[in-house]
Amino acid sequence: MSRPGPWAVLLAWTVTTASAMAQDAPTPPCPCPGPPSATPDPALAGLVAEALAGNPTLRGSRLDLDARRASVEAARARFRPTLGVEARYTRADGGRTLEFPVGDLLNPVYGALNDLTATDAFSPISNVNTPLLRPREQDTRLRVTQVIWSPAASAETRRRERDADAAESDLAVQRRRIVLDVTLAWYAWIDARRTVEIQRAARDRVAEHERVAARRLAADLVTPDVVARARAERLTVDEAVARAEASEADARARVNLLRHVALDAPLPTPTEVVSVPVTAGAGSTPPRPRRPELDGLDRRVAALDAAADATTARRRPTLAVAVDAGIQGADYGLAADDRFVTGSLVVTWPLFDRTVDAEARALQARASALRASREATAAAVDFEVDATRRAFTVAMDGISRAAARLAAAEQAFRLVERRVDEGLATPLEFLDARAALTDARLAEASSRTAALTRLARWRHALGLDAHIPALPDAGVSP
Repeated sequence: MSRPGPWAVLLAWTVTTASAMAQDAPTPPCPCPGPPSATPDPALAGLVAEALAGNPTLRGSRLDLDARRASVEAARARFRPTLGVEARYTRADGGRTLEFPVGDLLNPVYGALNDLTATDAFSPISNVNTPLLRPREQDTRLRVTQVIWSPAASAETRRRERDADAAESDLAVQRRRIVLDVTLAWYAWIDARRTVEIQRAARDRVAEHERVAARRLAADLVTPDVVARARAERLTVDEAVARAEASEADARARVNLLRHVALDAPLPTPTEVVSVPVTAGAGSTPPRPRRPELDGLDRRVAALDAAADATTARRRPTLAVAVDAGIQGADYGLAADDRFVTGSLVVTWPLFDRTVDAEARALQARASALRASREATAAAVDFEVDATRRAFTVAMDGISRAAARLAAAEQAFRLVERRVDEGLATPLEFLDARAALTDARLAEASSRTAALTRLARWRHALGLDAHIPALPDAGVSP
């Protein structure tokens, strides 16, 4: 039989700690027990680690977060200098030319001089045609570019940072959901395992009762209906054992499914906890931690606000510096006439874009809708915290009631068992007392796992870690 002593300590700790976390604002210092120094169940911690490492959805979310962080680095890199090589080699045939009419200007003069001198000393000349495209040209340069001021790039960097923060909150939500699922599945398996032990112990008892009834029937001490009733009870308990074993297999498969291993893989033995150490002393009640769901919504709102800022910043100018150094000419060479260096201050300023205002309004409307969703989520979280607190309180009260019921059932069974030995009680009374004792043991075991389950849900609602001390295993007596 499990004594309620350790659970009284657990009750004092959990009610004090979780109630303190449920408050929205700090309260004046009070002489309350401080947080316990107990460590989580190592078996449960190992299962949680396996589930977190093997979950494909969580792995995909991690990769998505890595991609978003890389996107942030890409946005920040816009403010870093860039160095590139540009090379061009061109061959041209034809194209525009620049004509200088030197022949039209000088040939009449040359003709007049020839007439005066009666010679051909002055030959006519042709007009000069200079092609604007070189028949052969190369341009090879190194270009360094540095953005000095770009409001659009700065706003885009902030948007990507907020977007990565939101993805990080989503990852935290998924991690906490997996931790809670593994924790609840673990406690469900412990409850099913305990039920199997209790039902098997009851089967041994009713089987022994059937054998005793058969011996008494052979000695003409009882009537055949006593043996038939004992056999029916044994078959009933056999069916209960089969159902309990099936439930235990289902619960084990559920835990292994979350671990991403074979469904029939063995599970570690639960760690026994005798007491939960509590450090007494004065302290103040800390504020309730924030839920990552709410943090994620806040970050998504911030990301939409940053996106709206990035959209409106597109109409602002961008200032950059570009420096080119290289060689130009018809041929490749490093002579002074081939080398060049240029520096440019580049200003880009979009003067008219009707899409900017429309896109900004759309993003601001989405941000307002998300703020409304955040308010609804916050209200749902408050309701969840209050509901899980009440459920845990009822479950903790149920532990003491189940323990009292078990003590009464054990006392009644001992008395009936003694009366049966003295021949003062009927076999039917014995079977009824045995069934009542089994039910009381099942209720007592379930009340403890129910309290741990409710506590895990309450801590999850508060935004705390779902790891809590392991379930004490009191053992089973037939």
